[in-house]
Amino acid sequence: MSSWLLLWRVDEDDLYPQRVVIIPATQNRALYQIDIPERRQRLLAANASTISGPQWSSNGRYIIYTSFSSPLADVYLALPQRHYTRRITADVASRVYGCEQPSWAPDDRAIAYACGFSFVDLTGSYQHHYTLIIQDQPNWWRKDIQHTTFLRPQRTGLTTTVGFDGILWSPRGDWIAVGIRHHPLQIWLLRPNEPNTFYPLTLEGIPNQFIWSSDGKTIFYIDETTPTPTLHRYDVDTNQQKSWALEWLRGSSFIMLDESPVQDQLLLAANVRGLYVFEWDTARYYQLSDEIITEAQWSSDGRYILYHVDGGPLRLMPADG
Repeated sequence: MSSWLLLWRVDEDDLYPQRVVIIPATQNRALYQIDIPERRQRLLAANASTISGPQWSSNGRYIIYTSFSSPLADVYLALPQRHYTRRITADVASRVYGCEQPSWAPDDRAIAYACGFSFVDLTGSYQHHYTLIIQDQPNWWRKDIQHTTFLRPQRTGLTTTVGFDGILWSPRGDWIAVGIRHHPLQIWLLRPNEPNTFYPLTLEGIPNQFIWSSDGKTIFYIDETTPTPTLHRYDVDTNQQKSWALEWLRGSSFIMLDESPVQDQLLLAANVRGLYVFEWDTARYYQLSDEIITEAQWSSDGRYILYHVDGGPLRLMPADG
């Protein structure tokens, strides 16, 4: 299947009510912005490297993303209004690490990302280490701050030999959820303001991927290890869990999740059985499309759904169908 990465935001001045950033499926080497409803497209970044994981800042001014260039990766910052990008991985890290998977803090004053490096130890064995980095910077566009930005892995104490698979800052800012690439995947919670404090979650299911709820109280994930996929909801305040068997998605895999910002609904995109909206309060669902979907997201105001059909076009529909 193709790999499209979509990301909405509401424009501050409301001149363009909706915008979306897209990495096209063609080798993921370019970052585009489309203004909706004008349907104007412009190139934000393109190079010989592979681009992944773009994220808007909450104020809509910046985009962070990873640029992979063998053998290393770096975190980049884009300023769409100026059509300009630059590397923001601190120099002390980029000389040793490959850095990826950046995630904004809710106030846009910090990012968290993973850095990894490999070396041969005294026994001749090949060793891999990965560290979670929190990088603070009040003004992301001032180049003179770049070299004084401090890199503080000791703030987290989160180092692993298996790598990370998902770094997501809570919308409340009090937690960072980190996927630890064990077999199966584990989810750990980390308090960014408490050094060396992290909490592995005891989950009832085995996550394939995970997302935060918009209020930052809940983690959603889907267990695909059984013939019938199961949606799980984990309350980080109470440690209570709830699950729903997704019978209508039986046989599907790589099911994508996105939460509505205005209603108690989840968008489920399956590679076999189409696009669905699920209401977890009532356990009801309805189908929006029976096509093979490679990516789907709510708009940031909850009024629209943007999705990409495998081998086909990018489509926009009202969220109410």
